[in-house]
Amino acid sequence: MMEAKGPRKLCFERDALQNKEQSVSEFVSAVRVTAPLSTLREDLQVHLDEISDEIVDQIQGNFSSFMSLGEAVSDVDQLTDEVLEPLENLREEIEVILVSFESDIEQLLKILDKRSQYASKRNLLELCLRISELVYKCERLLKEVEACDGQSDERFRILERTAAVSSQLDFCLAKVDRNSKYVVALTPRLEKLKTHVREQLEQWLKEALNADKDLLLRALSAIAIAGIISAAEDLFQSEVVRPFVATKLKMSVCSSLAEERMGNNAESVTTADILESAEILIVDFVREKCNPVTSLCDSEERLRSFDFVNKAIWPEIESGIESNLTVFSPGIADVFHKSFMGATRIFSLMENLCSTAEKLETLQRHKQTVKFWRRWSLPVYFQLRFQEVTNAFEDTLKSTPSLAVSSTSLKGADTEEETTAVRILSPDLYRLQATKALVSALRKCWDDDVFLQPLTHKFLKLSLQLLARYTTWAKKGLGESWGAEMLAKDVAVVFADVETLTERLQAELASVVRMGSNGKLPSEATSAIDNAFSDAVENLASLKPDLGERISSVISKGCIETLQTMRGILATYRMTNRPPPTQYSRFVPNVLKPLRQFLTDPEVTITESEKKKILKQVVELTVTGYYELATDLLLNVRQTADTLRRLNIGAAGNNAEMDKISMQLYLDVRKFGSDINELGLDSDKSEAYQKLWNCVKPEAVGMGEGEQETNE
Repeated sequence: MMEAKGPRKLCFERDALQNKEQSVSEFVSAVRVTAPLSTLREDLQVHLDEISDEIVDQIQGNFSSFMSLGEAVSDVDQLTDEVLEPLENLREEIEVILVSFESDIEQLLKILDKRSQYASKRNLLELCLRISELVYKCERLLKEVEACDGQSDERFRILERTAAVSSQLDFCLAKVDRNSKYVVALTPRLEKLKTHVREQLEQWLKEALNADKDLLLRALSAIAIAGIISAAEDLFQSEVVRPFVATKLKMSVCSSLAEERMGNNAESVTTADILESAEILIVDFVREKCNPVTSLCDSEERLRSFDFVNKAIWPEIESGIESNLTVFSPGIADVFHKSFMGATRIFSLMENLCSTAEKLETLQRHKQTVKFWRRWSLPVYFQLRFQEVTNAFEDTLKSTPSLAVSSTSLKGADTEEETTAVRILSPDLYRLQATKALVSALRKCWDDDVFLQPLTHKFLKLSLQLLARYTTWAKKGLGESWGAEMLAKDVAVVFADVETLTERLQAELASVVRMGSNGKLPSEATSAIDNAFSDAVENLASLKPDLGERISSVISKGCIETLQTMRGILATYRMTNRPPPTQYSRFVPNVLKPLRQFLTDPEVTITESEKKKILKQVVELTVTGYYELATDLLLNVRQTADTLRRLNIGAAGNNAEMDKISMQLYLDVRKFGSDINELGLDSDKSEAYQKLWNCVKPEAVGMGEGEQETNE
């Protein structure tokens, strides 16, 4: 089968013949490097045949299109030459026209530029004429104002027109170059005019401040239109606020007022009382002089640009307090707290005068606000309170190393609880003096007479430190010092206090923190505070297992001491002719007596669930002690019997004695199990008791008593 052959490989590249810029000599010279001329000639002939074949294929494939060209195909070059000449002529004509257009456009642009310059000059001239007209009009109106009666409505109406004309003049001047010759020449006249307008409007405002609301509204509106708002604010500061500060916010005036208020206690007047008197004066001044102006500005949209609080009222009052009243000393904590709260109320009064969030933010960031709050030595005050709180707390912990239960009687506890249970951080809910001291210290941190909102973070830290100190004190005392000497009911007092603390403290502290901050803490901060209190209370709650174990240990120790009486069983039946026992020993009902007394003691106020846990622990410990004593007793009896048996001394009598002792142990343990059941536990489910029962039961069975159930 023959394979299809492609185009023959030539000694040159076919595409090289299509390069119009390459000459024949260059082509031949390049090919001769790789092939002789004879080969080149043959390859050129082959390439020519290929091209001829391709042309034939193209003509055959598009024969109808080829035939439609007719004889005109041979005249293509002639037709091209005939068309080229008219096209060249047309291009030359177009180029001439374009040159002409460019020249015309350039001339038009120059004309338009001159027209623009003429228009600008004309507008400037018109603006200057307008300025001149407004200046003349404003001067004429001012003359009319001077000619009118001082309190006439005509004068006020002309002043309103003057303010409007002045505003138009400012608008026109803003559109003119201030360095132009005309404006420079007119500047002295303009300055004099502006001064005269400001003086007339300020005079009107002075009169309006002591007049009715409508006149004040007209005066402020005219000033706002004239664009001299800062002048009005300065006027209010100098004419209204400054005289009040100079005459009223003086140490002598405020001291006299404080003495009048204190009456018979005038000799005990403090700087806090002086600031409180200043606060009264400021409140009255704001109500009478400031509120009419600020409320009017807040109610009228056109007057919202006035800011009398930040520009006139607060700066002057703050300077008066700082300069005239010496109220910043932190020497006496109570006086400092009262002074700071008075300052806070004064600043809140200023905040209430701010009608917008922007004005309020400006007041809070005002340089004099920052300076004012920095004058208060809050770190020194906190250090004084820190020592006051911690010293009292530490003194209580040191002075009550043993049981230090409050002397408050439990009689009437129900009625007392009704009045105190709803109180937050109430020491009356606790019985241990140390716990009372803790709660009192915590309450003092957040008391209205101690807490200051800027110190929230410090008082929060102090609260956590107090809780940690109490927890450490309880752990250390329970393990090393006073805890070892306490009775069960005394440890239960500690347990009950800890239990109450873990139930109430976290919610109460979170509540007082929120109340102290007035709800201004962000959600992230409150969440962090809640977590911190939760961790502290959880650490405190870790005391409960140790306290429960200590109570159980003390009670079980008393129970096991009663069990020591069972050693007398040996003396009762050894070397005697006593008949076999038929009932339990007298000491058995007293074994769990300490536990019963604890569970029924009205002074033990721990919850029933915790009592249940203590009950189980005491029973397990007591049963374990019982088992050890019983096994030791039985072992002693067996060893004695074995010794006598080896010596062949009274073997029958020894066996009888052993049986009687075993029967007595059996009866005692059975009664002991019955007592356990009476306390609410199931002795059958106690592994320790079942172990004790199995220890004494086989001995009794050996006597023919038969198996007895533990709950008989």
